[in-house]
Amino acid sequence: QSSQRPSYEDVKVTAGIYIGGTSSDYLIKDYKQKQQFTPVVVGSTSAGTGNYSSQIGFYTRMGNMITFSLQLVWSTHTGTGNLRVSGLPFASMNETGLEYVFPASTNGQLTYTDYDTLLTRLEKNSTTLLVTIAMPNNASCRSAKS
Repeated sequence: QSSQRPSYEDVKVTAGIYIGGTSSDYLIKDYKQKQQFTPVVVGSTSAGTGNYSSQIGFYTRMGNMITFSLQLVWSTHTGTGNLRVSGLPFASMNETGLEYVFPASTNGQLTYTDYDTLLTRLEKNSTTLLVTIAMPNNASCRSAKS
């Protein structure tokens, strides 16, 4: 530290901080959001309805980057087809060939083949996760059925 420059350990801001300009387009408090959302289990053939004991999601948005977590616990569901989770708060980027894969876990009450890995996949321009099962010693995945 130079004796000509003061040193600050804590900075208290009572007004906005602007990045790259002075308009509200650059206001940092609008740049970061922490919010709650409600995810929903749906079937790919017919969405159906479920009876949930836990149905909650949280996301943090920093600019154009979103991180999220969710918990779904349901006892019954009337949907048919492949298992999906809808209701994500933002659509993924609309880029050809772009897919996001996320790990998933279960309390053991979701029936699928033992020793397989449960994953969720978010395709381009989508707000719905596809629940898939990655089979061991095999590069393919198959859809989980609702």
